[in-house]
Amino acid sequence: MAGWEFREPVMLLWLVLGFLPVLIFRFFRPRPREISWGAMRFLIHAQKKAHRKTRFRDVMRLFFQTVSILGIILAAAQPVFRGNAVETEEKHLLNSDESESFHLILLDNSASMGAEAEKDGGEGKKISRLEKARQAALGQVRIWRRNGIRRILVLPTNPGIGEAEIFSRKPEFCLKKIFLENDSADWDGALERAGKINGKCAEIRVFSDFGKNGVQKILEDFKIALPSARCHAVPVNSFSPNLSVCGFEMKETPVLAGQKQIVRVKVRNDSEKVSPPVCVNFKQSLKEAANGVFRSVSTEQKWCRVPGKKEFELEYEVNFPEVGEYFLSVEIGLGDDAKNLESDCFGLDNFRHLTVHAKEKAFFLIAESWNSEFQTEKNAASPYLRAVIEGIFSERFPEAGEKILGIDCRKDVNFADLDLSRYDAVFLCGISLLSPEEVKEITEYVLEGGGVCFFPGEDTNEKSLAGLENILPGVFSGEAAEAQEALRVVLPERMNEITEIFRRNPESGLENVPVFRWVPIKMNSGGERALELSNGSVLLAVGETRQGGRTVLGAIPADIGGSAFPLLPVWVPLVERTLHFLTSSVTALANGEEICPIEESRFLNQTLAAGEFPEGWEIQIPENLETAAAAEDEKTIWSSVLLLFSALAAGGAGLCVSREV
Repeated sequence: MAGWEFREPVMLLWLVLGFLPVLIFRFFRPRPREISWGAMRFLIHAQKKAHRKTRFRDVMRLFFQTVSILGIILAAAQPVFRGNAVETEEKHLLNSDESESFHLILLDNSASMGAEAEKDGGEGKKISRLEKARQAALGQVRIWRRNGIRRILVLPTNPGIGEAEIFSRKPEFCLKKIFLENDSADWDGALERAGKINGKCAEIRVFSDFGKNGVQKILEDFKIALPSARCHAVPVNSFSPNLSVCGFEMKETPVLAGQKQIVRVKVRNDSEKVSPPVCVNFKQSLKEAANGVFRSVSTEQKWCRVPGKKEFELEYEVNFPEVGEYFLSVEIGLGDDAKNLESDCFGLDNFRHLTVHAKEKAFFLIAESWNSEFQTEKNAASPYLRAVIEGIFSERFPEAGEKILGIDCRKDVNFADLDLSRYDAVFLCGISLLSPEEVKEITEYVLEGGGVCFFPGEDTNEKSLAGLENILPGVFSGEAAEAQEALRVVLPERMNEITEIFRRNPESGLENVPVFRWVPIKMNSGGERALELSNGSVLLAVGETRQGGRTVLGAIPADIGGSAFPLLPVWVPLVERTLHFLTSSVTALANGEEICPIEESRFLNQTLAAGEFPEGWEIQIPENLETAAAAEDEKTIWSSVLLLFSALAAGGAGLCVSREV
């Protein structure tokens, strides 16, 4: 009988049984008797002591008996609470106010959806059309939830699960419970069931393998039955496009308020048979300081046609009107300029977003130390690096002047007197030894999302950067190995890749333009590796922490003209990419979603083009640098790329067992 199941709330009266041990203890326990005629005082004392011990055992036994009974009853009555929640949600979904809107997913589970779908990218495991549509629908549910949409319903064309299951469970559960049926799609029945739902349908997405003519007819029927809904069709057949957003990033960082900067979007089409027109929707929102709510600042749409098996890149010129936190998002769909009925693109990644912080000005720290006997301020690295950074920002923002850039150059800096959090990036040049206090300051800065570039001095060894192993991608000894043109590198216990960043390419006709060549080094255990480098080459290792902090470690095996840096023609594009890498870490969202693409860490490893060298760019170079530049032979520059990933650990629950005394 339904009335005598633990699913019924009335059966919670069984909790009264938990007090049964209390009643037995109170009325039916044997009463201890006091021996009033005890002749000796020590016998009376022993009797009272035994009585207290007995009472303690009785109370503990009573406590565990009561807790055990209540636990068993509550465990058995768990369906009551789940049932109440289901009934509440079901009543909310079915009997909600007419003015409350909902979003609907209609999934075709007819027999034709069992056919094999086109493999993603032409590779991988073969899946059915239904499974491919299910994955796309799950992706759409996640997008709706990120946008704050709470009421999401799922309907199959051929119902194989009860109406109560459809309306009372989460959409993720319903999608998993929709299986193939042996009949054709019952569109009329699905339309009738959708019309019975209380509330106003704001949007409906239909996932099916219909043909081109079937799409329009079905959507027109839904448009008539649900006039308030935006109707989208997601075709899952061999003629449907497979589009995705494969890149979304700021072209230049840091982001400055009041300046127009470029946002790059890459769209990929993995289908071979279709080249559809794509609509790319970009949205920019600003977080209000008063209430923490994001308000829309600008929106922009662009259209493009992406060929099969190709990528297409678009650029948006975005203005950040004021200082603050901005939420940027991009979503793609199929462009349809003929009718207001839209046919949506298929893709599991048709939405990307990132959060950036616009600052009033960019601020960098260049900290340096040198031996006054051998070096002077004229041939030090600080003015050299400062001039390069100023040239980069004057190229980006020619009308802004000096108001958007601040560079703090310090010699023999004391990090205890500095607030590193105010800097967008920190350059440490020629520093061969750090104190424990300085190591702590730098580590905290990186773990909080800062970027640090290390260029060790001539006296640097493994002990110089001790304590920074958690943030550094590797350790360079700074000493020549067996050969004079080699540098010994101490690698951590991780997989590593060493990249030769700059190398002259005489065949291209651009003898002074360096190009890239990968040299992978895979070491499962930590160890040392001697890298053969020519005179004047630079080795760079880049790393990224799980908190978003980024570090770059550089070293030079041979000294050129007393300079701690490579010469200017090579260093200009290298500094620009280093700046982008150090400052492009985006703000993490509260839900901990992954919002920074992995390929961002490899920005330093893209091939350089001649256009990256500023035209007509001049700088006052110290005499020793000019002499070294004239006498420079061909050289190569090596780079080490190390991506730091941390595994998340899961905890378990423990059971506390009490022992009766």
